[in-house]
Amino acid sequence: YETSRLSSRPLTGGDGRPDVTGTHHNFVVPVEGFVNNGWRVAAVEPDGSERWASDDEQMAKGQTIIVSAPLATATDGSRVFAAQYRPRDYSSDLDPTIVRALDRATGRELWMIEVKTSASSLAAGAGRLFVAIDEVRGADRALKIVAFDAATGEVAWERPVGVTNSDRRARASLAIVEDHLVVQSNFGLVASVRLSDGGLRWA
Repeated sequence: YETSRLSSRPLTGGDGRPDVTGTHHNFVVPVEGFVNNGWRVAAVEPDGSERWASDDEQMAKGQTIIVSAPLATATDGSRVFAAQYRPRDYSSDLDPTIVRALDRATGRELWMIEVKTSASSLAAGAGRLFVAIDEVRGADRALKIVAFDAATGEVAWERPVGVTNSDRRARASLAIVEDHLVVQSNFGLVASVRLSDGGLRWA
């Protein structure tokens, strides 16, 4: 669900169950038993208890920021990936974002990368993490897909897929279908790229 502010309150209430009430949580996104509130990722059991929680060190210090986009979460079976906000420049109209990889069993952080603008969607598969990233190109915004090695966070390939022709943020939904990634943007573009190298199959 969506609110306008993000706080440093824990995800769990006094009874140990996930706390998704009140007005200070941003988008809490469940993915296979994991929730992401912008600075903390938690593994939640079927009974609502919290198995582990992993905080972003900078965002866990009580900072409050204004955010404007969903916080994506994905898993590949052994790792959990989360796009989270880390404020760098309050004068900017962008959404500074980090992407963290966590051990699925323990919540230990495996790697973290920063993107210059914002990551609107994640998809994990074939040993990689695919991230939809908004870019500024002059007066326009553009959508780029970046594939990271799921184990190390190293960039495998990058693929520009479209321009908004406006100052509207470029966002997308990602889905893995067999050996390709389907991209559906918020500016009318639907495209398919190969998982192996980002080559465009159709658009």
